[in-house]
Amino acid sequence: APYPRKRAHRGIIKNVIPEKYAGIYCVNAFYPEKHVEILSTGRMHQYKIAGIAYYPFRYNPVTGKLIKASRGKIVVDYRQDCPIKSNAIIPYHISQRIKRIVSNFDDFEGTYSRELKKTGNPKYIIMATEKIVSNSQALNAFITSKENRGFDVQLVTDSIWGGGTGDSAAVNIRKWLKDNYENLAIEYVLLIGSPHPLNGDVAMKTCDTDKPADLYLSDLSGTWDGNSNGVCGEWADYESGDPDKYAEVHVGRIPLYTTDYSVLDKILNKIIAYENAQSDSIAWRWKMIIPMEPCDEQTPGNWIGEAVKKDACEAAGWDYHRIYDFADPGPPESMPTDYATVLDVWTGDTFGACMWNTHGFAADALGIMNLANAAKLNDRFPTSIFQCSCWNAKPSALNNLASALLNNGAIMTVAGTIPTMYMPGQKVFDNATDESIGVNYTIATVADSMTSGQALDYVHAKFDPTGWWENYLAYVLYGDPSISVYTHSNITQTKEKMTSNVSDNYKLKIEGSKIVCTFPSSAIKKNASLVVYNLQGKKLCTLIDGQVKGGTYIFNLKNNTAFADGIYLCILKCGAYINTSKFSTIYQLNKRL
Repeated sequence: APYPRKRAHRGIIKNVIPEKYAGIYCVNAFYPEKHVEILSTGRMHQYKIAGIAYYPFRYNPVTGKLIKASRGKIVVDYRQDCPIKSNAIIPYHISQRIKRIVSNFDDFEGTYSRELKKTGNPKYIIMATEKIVSNSQALNAFITSKENRGFDVQLVTDSIWGGGTGDSAAVNIRKWLKDNYENLAIEYVLLIGSPHPLNGDVAMKTCDTDKPADLYLSDLSGTWDGNSNGVCGEWADYESGDPDKYAEVHVGRIPLYTTDYSVLDKILNKIIAYENAQSDSIAWRWKMIIPMEPCDEQTPGNWIGEAVKKDACEAAGWDYHRIYDFADPGPPESMPTDYATVLDVWTGDTFGACMWNTHGFAADALGIMNLANAAKLNDRFPTSIFQCSCWNAKPSALNNLASALLNNGAIMTVAGTIPTMYMPGQKVFDNATDESIGVNYTIATVADSMTSGQALDYVHAKFDPTGWWENYLAYVLYGDPSISVYTHSNITQTKEKMTSNVSDNYKLKIEGSKIVCTFPSSAIKKNASLVVYNLQGKKLCTLIDGQVKGGTYIFNLKNNTAFADGIYLCILKCGAYINTSKFSTIYQLNKRL
């Protein structure tokens, strides 16, 4: 059963109880009141969504009694108040996102599928001022790179969205997106410019009085003022159903606080190089650095790191380097957690991803990273980061740590614009605490191969924000929302979906000492290759090279002397399809990408 959650503020160390739960501890009644509760209703494009919680247990904190539901049936009554728009465009990427977050997609798909229309290539919107567009030396090359990867790119300047600064800029940007996201079938939005909520030219909207948030620009289905009191994005607005927690578009941004446009060009060129890397040159990304600082006596950080290790790294077959203050649970690869240790480990190796946990301020993640050390990271091997520490993406701070890392050391980073809330002593990460958002974002990017934009919006949709609303508003993405840690030159976009590493028709798996490769009938007479590399990129053997037939191919590596103890990459290519698996000489599949 859910329980009244004690929260801790990362900026000020104190326990607080959400207002909704304040009286529950002393009330002689069972909590929750019912075994089933409707948590939320919302919409993603034309799909209507209801979030329903089932509590098999109900608890009375005064008597200590527990009620268990032995059996039951959940029945959802609904009516269709208005028909789906006759001209509705429901892009493929939206239906795939819905499948991830609802349990009965197949039952209701037919209600919408008659309106499903094929769209062109996935739409990628770049929003920047005309001044930025005219002064950037790399923006055109960035657009070309996206188009070569199959995106339909549209550049939207302030003369189109209406311009403005601060709040007016954010309102105008949202209005343009809201007016166009359906008919253009927009999937990704990249904002370039100053996010300063008061005077930025591509500003973040201040929600709930004092919380800058980009969720305001990705959740486009409502007004963000459900109670009509003129204050945007309050918890009371969410309780009224507007906003909901379902993003229509994936939003990322490149903060630019200066007229030195070489700063922007450096980031754009870094993204171009990252997304066009050859598939056999990205194995360096498959290692994660996991630094954890204690937040209080109950929260040493180890449990967060161990969850990332197990559910992200081990599930993906990644290597990892943990840095903790305490040995148990663990033990970590390095101790203690401090600036020097983290910098030595980070600069002494290459890491594709990082999640850290600590207290923080705009320019500092205490004991883990600061502006001086961020400038020392190797930008040739940029890392995907989740910064679980307060204020690190504070948009009014011109030298905030998140933007500094995007400038050097990170390919993309998710961080909080305000102080975020955690649960002292948390060991299971299945709610909307900041640690849980970070753990689940990391799982989504590392183990589930989502892009950074997909992963952040997936986590928003996954959990109930009751008691944690500020966490939903706080986390923003600095970087390209269409990039994943597995992005490389062979992954392109098609008219209906991304040609990704996973396919229902092609199969690549490791069974003991055998590599098993299955081709669909559509692959007949197509040229294919199946090659094994070591982690340094050296080709060890070619198993397939030429035209194939539909069916299954089996290769036994048990007696192959080319393989000493170690981890290897098996890369399958057939037409536009590519699949990469890691395996070790103990013949256990670590990750099917």
